[in-house]
Amino acid sequence: INSMGTKLNYSDLLLSIATAQWQEKDAREEINKLVDELNKIGDGFDLDKDFVLRASLYLTKEIKNIRFKVDNFKKKIWI
Repeated sequence: INSMGTKLNYSDLLLSIATAQWQEKDAREEINKLVDELNKIGDGFDLDKDFVLRASLYLTKEIKNIRFKVDNFKKKIWI
């Protein structure tokens, strides 16, 4: 639960960690913008930030153990 009383899911936690790691852009804003852009393609998709965060792990060659876990979002590759 965050300071506003909203219950956070696991992807919210991971996105917070990614946001803390990014120095030049706001990770939360960029990920949400990407989700919106992807969902507008063609007839439209129903993707969410969970999908985009998971897909980013698969697309990243730097991470050897591709798991949806906190440590993978603390690495310097996100900067």
